[in-house]
Amino acid sequence: MGGTARAALDTCAGLVTHGVDVSLVSTAASGDDLSHLKGEYADVPSRVFDRRFPRHNFRSPSLRRWLDANVAHFDLVEIHGVFSLVPLYASRACRRARTPYTVRPHGSLDPFDLQKHTLAKKVLGPTLFRSVLEGAASLVLTSQSEADRVVTFGTNPRKSILPLPVPPPRERGDGAGFRAQHGIPSDASVVLLLGRIHPKKGLQFLLPSLAGLKPSFPNLWFMAVGTGEPAHMAQMNRLLHEHDMVDWSTRCGFATGSAKQSAFAASDVFALPSLNENFGIAVVEAMYAGLPVLVSDEVYIHDVVSAEGSGVVCEPSSASCRPALHRLLADGGARREMGRRGPETAHRHFSPERTVAALTKVYDELVTIRDGLVGRHG
Repeated sequence: MGGTARAALDTCAGLVTHGVDVSLVSTAASGDDLSHLKGEYADVPSRVFDRRFPRHNFRSPSLRRWLDANVAHFDLVEIHGVFSLVPLYASRACRRARTPYTVRPHGSLDPFDLQKHTLAKKVLGPTLFRSVLEGAASLVLTSQSEADRVVTFGTNPRKSILPLPVPPPRERGDGAGFRAQHGIPSDASVVLLLGRIHPKKGLQFLLPSLAGLKPSFPNLWFMAVGTGEPAHMAQMNRLLHEHDMVDWSTRCGFATGSAKQSAFAASDVFALPSLNENFGIAVVEAMYAGLPVLVSDEVYIHDVVSAEGSGVVCEPSSASCRPALHRLLADGGARREMGRRGPETAHRHFSPERTVAALTKVYDELVTIRDGLVGRHG
């Protein structure tokens, strides 16, 4: 579930389109909504295995047995994530079968992310999980920034820098209808935050900046689309009350499909002044939707946003976020030009056609290396 699963599914969907024989295997807990496997991702062959206690470690004896019995039938295995039992199952099965594997850490090896559960990661990273990285044919990283910062616990794996594939939307959203549904004035200038509600997303910088700009832009409106842990939702609500923003803000739950596209269509600016993002799928989706984007320089695709002129980059602070927002809100011509460039930027850098073609080249290289080693050593 979440961003890592979305990245794996979009990668598999792109590979299927390119004619690659793909199997996706994962774990799921009872009650997980897996309808997308039969809906949006129906073309991706998938197998889902039950989790057992302790479920937060993704323990699944049935998955482990399946991997032991089947990885030898594949040319390559790609492991998504690091700190759970699944990468240990998969890497050990691959080493026994002499099947090459790659690892996509999805930011879990970034120093920022390693601050979470610090003691466990400090102890288990260099010991238990080091073997996952040591045996990898390559780490697959989404940006140069991630590659520069990645922590490998003393190992020296090959690094392949490949952006995630983000497909363009299948449908256009109904912005006017979305505004009417949620009581947003038709003449409001809407700044959108879409995604998981979490302190690292920069709400503590964004909301004070918006509050400070409200006197200069009376039609300003804030919209949050997404959910998070109860404590994080409560923190957002406290900030909205502290800055007297409740009367000119809209809080929606998780949105997907047409509802998400309508949220984009109802907005004027997408904002993510995050403390850390190893990629930023929502940023790419906003660019596809024609929105100018405001991102911090800790969103690792900020260099693309800046170079392509599809948005504005700030530091993750109120002092930097506020003038960047002022620039976007005050200059309608620049805002429209950034929005016009957004879809071109997204297609050029992050479309499945581009990213999956590059990924298959890396796969081919790794399989060729494996075949050469097997040929020499039997």
